Amino acid sequence: CVSRIMDFENPLEKKTIGSSDCFFIYVFQAQLRQCRLPGKRRADPALLKNRVLNSLTRLADRDTLAVAAKELNRAITSVAAEDLGIIVACLVDDASSSPKPIARAEVLRLFELVATTQGEHALYYLPRMLTACTRRFRDIDTAVQDACVDAIGALAHFAVRCRPGVHLGNVNVMAGPEAMGPLFVRPLLDAVGDCNSRGPQDVACRALARVFRRCGAGVGGA
Repeated sequence: CVSRIMDFENPLEKKTIGSSDCFFIYVFQAQLRQCRLPGKRRADPALLKNRVLNSLTRLADRDTLAVAAKELNRAITSVAAEDLGIIVACLVDDASSSPKPIARAEVLRLFELVATTQGEHALYYLPRMLTACTRRFRDIDTAVQDACVDAIGALAHFAVRCRPGVHLGNVNVMAGPEAMGPLFVRPLLDAVGDCNSRGPQDVACRALARVFRRCGAGVGGA
């Protein structure tokens, strides 16, 4: 290392590097490696699904709710785009099957996290997440109803602000202002008509009003 010779921008100019200089170069390179952001690595599908389901189960217990929510937040933010479907499938199923209202409401709030952290990769799963929200319009718990309204408004705001004409693999997903009608307004109007009682109709109308409020003129270029 004492006699190492390095070329500079001028190929005719040579400089001999001493041992102390080599040490500082080594330290600088090590610091650069530490500053590099780690990429999202693919996880084993079975292990990922099992980990997410275990965390969802613990959402129903107030003693483990905070820890479970933190684990799910970490899983959503760190998952690779190719494995996002595993997490969404678990969330969609648990939003309908969890026996505790606090768990159902927390799962609905996680849909917004999926959209904000995964970006355009979440567009493909928007219809499934919206369907999971509309199924909870008949939920008797007001916290779950409020979570439905908040989640739908957040998903609509996210979709409208995305660039139009997004291609995910061979699939052309709808995004931008043009997505507001087919993805949100029409399904919510259908939900209002399908509800036979006043309670679910009120939740559907609140969700529709939230979509218009968050996706009004000027949002996403509309």
